[in-house]
Amino acid sequence: AFIFPELSLVISPLIVPILMVVMVLSFLKIDPAEVVLHFKKPLLSFYLLAVHLVVIPVAVFYLFQTVSQELAIGFLLLASVPSGVVSSAFSNIVGGNVALNVVLTVLSHLLAPFTMVGLFYVLTATTLQLDLWSMFFTLLYIIVLPLLLSLIIKRKYPLQVRHITPYSTPFTVICVFFLIYIAVGKEAHSFLVQEPLSVLWKILLLYGYFIFTHVVGYLLPIGKSKDIKIASSVAQTYMNNSLAIVLAYKFFR
Repeated sequence: AFIFPELSLVISPLIVPILMVVMVLSFLKIDPAEVVLHFKKPLLSFYLLAVHLVVIPVAVFYLFQTVSQELAIGFLLLASVPSGVVSSAFSNIVGGNVALNVVLTVLSHLLAPFTMVGLFYVLTATTLQLDLWSMFFTLLYIIVLPLLLSLIIKRKYPLQVRHITPYSTPFTVICVFFLIYIAVGKEAHSFLVQEPLSVLWKILLLYGYFIFTHVVGYLLPIGKSKDIKIASSVAQTYMNNSLAIVLAYKFFR
């Protein structure tokens, strides 16, 4: 992406279709009954969401406020966005409970407009104008449409689904590669014009934060199975960074 950033601009219109392909491949491995089970027993989901959307952002904000106000606001924005729709794909790759990730993704997107505005109002006295309807309809075609399509495919072509399932993970990795390439390529110039030490410092902080969320996310579901712990770790770490980028550009330039 840094060497050939121009190509990322050419293929950038494909970012949503690629993401939807990733979601379909991930949803093909979902047992609908398991998803319903998580909705019927919501305590775990809401517990994880409370930590993700409120507790961690507040803790991170006060921690980085000791370093600088700019970093505190940036990490508050990063920590408070909902789980990325691609988190289910990562969960699929590393053996997590994809159904739980889908539930956490949907619920976190529905709750985030309220929790994010509340956090920024309380902690920074900055009011954000989030378009809830736009976010809702984005969820419909990025999450619900692939979910419905996968259910139809599983119902009509169960034998074919069993045959392609072993190949879905490597194909998902390729798709995620292109998603990252498009996102990084678009911002490559802004990275290159910054002071190298400043960029390195921020990268180290980000890696430290991601390690922290991985560990905390894995430890949160006390007494749960390994796939639940992995799903929680992935949901806490792989957020909707595209939303964070848009909000940063619109409100914090």
